[in-house]
Amino acid sequence: MPHIIDLYTQADDQYDKEGETKPVLLIPAWFHHLLVGPTADFQLLHNALVIHDDWGLTHKVHCYCNLDTEFANLCVRLEHLQVKLDAIQQACHSCEVCLQLARAPEQVDKLQNIPCKA
Repeated sequence: MPHIIDLYTQADDQYDKEGETKPVLLIPAWFHHLLVGPTADFQLLHNALVIHDDWGLTHKVHCYCNLDTEFANLCVRLEHLQVKLDAIQQACHSCEVCLQLARAPEQVDKLQNIPCKA
C-alpha cells in the first residue's frame, strides 16, 4: 500500500518581523530519502508533485535527483581511478628499485658527459 504524504514548502518569506534573515530549514530525512532513495519512492514523490501542480518545484526535485545520481557515479569513478593510480605508483616505485639494484646509472654514466642539444 503506498504511503500518502502531505507535501509542503515553506513560504517564500525570507525575513522575520524584525527584518532579519530567516535561517534555511534543513530538508527532512523522509523527504531526502524520497529524493535519493529507491525508484519506487521517487515515483511516489513525483506523482505527489504532479498532483501538487508546482512545475517549478517538480523541476528542482528532478534536477536534484539527477545531480545526486551523477555525483554518486563520479564518486565511484574517482575511487576506481584512485585504485589505478595507486597501482601505477607502486609499479613505478618497484621499477625504480629494480633500476637502483641493477646500478643502471653506473652502467650508463658515460651518457652524462654527452652534451645535450637544445
